[in-house]
Amino acid sequence: MILNRPVEISTACLLRVAFLMGGVVSIFLSPQEIARKQWLTQPAGHKNPKVVKKIVTPSPPPLNIDDYISEKTRKAEKEYQHHIFTVSKKHRIDPALVKAIILVESGYNPYAVSPKGAVGLMQLMPHVIDEFGIKDAFDPVLNIDGGVRYLNQLLKYFKGNMYLSLAAYNAGIGRVAQPGPIPSVTKNFVRKVLEFYEYYQRGGERKAPSDDGKPTTIQDPSLLYS
Repeated sequence: MILNRPVEISTACLLRVAFLMGGVVSIFLSPQEIARKQWLTQPAGHKNPKVVKKIVTPSPPPLNIDDYISEKTRKAEKEYQHHIFTVSKKHRIDPALVKAIILVESGYNPYAVSPKGAVGLMQLMPHVIDEFGIKDAFDPVLNIDGGVRYLNQLLKYFKGNMYLSLAAYNAGIGRVAQPGPIPSVTKNFVRKVLEFYEYYQRGGERKAPSDDGKPTTIQDPSLLYS
């Protein structure tokens, strides 16, 4: 069963995700933006200079866009773009984030199946398929609809914190909300999604994110439409 009540995110939990990801926070935050409300929703610890020092780390190496986005992928992306936008807007989520998740999860292959049983464009796990009553997870329209609804639920659960929500999308709510290490595969997943989220926010330019080696700031970090 998917939990549907907001979690009380401790500073330790937030820092565990942010710090152990090895610099992913710096993709979003310049040193002047560390205390930005949208990201550090729990104020108890982030004003501590030692905590800030842990958060501000160099950006990870940029991903090679062309390694992920072939012409076939771009064609599929255009095919689903209208539905992605419509469903994302309905649930007040940035379509660029949804596109980034689909790219990393399945490479826009609607028939993708993971070894753990995740299915379709947004790689929905069986418990998500059951929870949202998705009749055919291989159907791109139904898969995107279910994936966006699940992402929306995670964002509400984690009070709009995208780092925690993406980590939970990959590893599950329990793995993120409870003490213990974040799996390396989850850290890598979140890093990739955030890189491609920026890429799509810039209009899908081929230029790789963060290619100048400097932290960049993603527009509209709250993810939600005003």
